[in-house]
Amino acid sequence: MATQQPRTVAQAVEWLCAMLPEPVLAQIQNTPEEDLILLHFSLGTHIRNMLDLWHGNEALRNDAGRVHPDDVALVLIEALWKKLRISLD
Repeated sequence: MATQQPRTVAQAVEWLCAMLPEPVLAQIQNTPEEDLILLHFSLGTHIRNMLDLWHGNEALRNDAGRVHPDDVALVLIEALWKKLRISLD
């Protein structure tokens, strides 16, 4: 039985925290906010493909408040970054 994909931004952030290795999470955590766009072709591509943003997962796109998969991926990257940054504050 396949695991259900995250349908909300919060679920997707939890999925990313569980799926990404600790060194990658630490790298994201230490990335300056203005540099998050640099993750577009690496982490962003992985998010778009793994969460089926190109061909479905309308619930996640709706929760993110965006239609285009590139924009949804950025929303998720920013939400992940904010969650990871809480521990630094």
